[in-house]
Amino acid sequence: MRGRIALLSVLAAVVILWASPAAALVLGTDAWIREYNPWGSPPVLELQDGPKTAASGGLLSSVSVGYEYFGAAVGAGGTPQPAQGIMALARGAAHELGVVAAEAEYFGVSGTVAETQGEASWSETFTNTSGGPMAYELQFLIPQGVLEMYDGAGLSYPPAFPESMVASYAIEIQLDGSPVWASGAELLGGSGAHVLSQTGTDIGSSYFEATTAPYFGYLFGPYLGTLDLGILGPGASFSLGYHMTTYAAGPGYETSARAAFGDPLRVQNDPTMGLQGEVTGTPAGPGIIPEPCSAILLLGGLAGAAALRRRKRA
Repeated sequence: MRGRIALLSVLAAVVILWASPAAALVLGTDAWIREYNPWGSPPVLELQDGPKTAASGGLLSSVSVGYEYFGAAVGAGGTPQPAQGIMALARGAAHELGVVAAEAEYFGVSGTVAETQGEASWSETFTNTSGGPMAYELQFLIPQGVLEMYDGAGLSYPPAFPESMVASYAIEIQLDGSPVWASGAELLGGSGAHVLSQTGTDIGSSYFEATTAPYFGYLFGPYLGTLDLGILGPGASFSLGYHMTTYAAGPGYETSARAAFGDPLRVQNDPTMGLQGEVTGTPAGPGIIPEPCSAILLLGGLAGAAALRRRKRA
């Protein structure tokens, strides 16, 4: 039997659990950036890293674009020198241990609209290899996430995007291909006025704003949840999956928006930096002695929580 390392989320303790030999693992990530004029011109920039899939190890999709302008820095001879910075980035990461993380961010410096999206997913099939019925349960931990904005232009809501900024997330857990748990939120507007819309499970949120700059947003989680996955007879299987999506977009100069859950660049070496979970099985009837058959993982992701609009690459 192949061993797996599962993370006991809250304490981040590592234990060895065992999955079925027939377990089928699928990892998926995607990241894209679009920059364009929304009033008729075609996209002036499109970058994408993905979609990617893997059946083991870790997976990362990451794309970013920088900007260059003159006059911000002056050399010894008084000649304007180029200054560099990140204009937009999107990342999604997934690991076979059942960890996912995603982030999307833009900083408006070009005068055009920017859209960014990072996605990550994980799914695995588990089989009851014991001699009797087993009751399965998923315990999962969603790390603290954020939807935040900087608005030096004094944007408001309404009007909606692309005249205002947007930052959103969506996380969905699926059992045998059907959603059994979801959470999502979308922040629209700017420092002049904004609105937060939430769908699915409320994982807890708190508002924050800076006193010296037009910077504000919401923190979400962390959230610890438990799901009853049902009872399986000997030899029966189920598929468990997670999908996480983060999206950020906005117009013009002097604005930025960011959506992030976990740290996609760190989950490969530190699984506590993403959404994680653990599947366990217990005998569902008297006299049943199962083999050590807890499974692993958690799954992160959003594919789009029901009423939350999901942005896709056009």
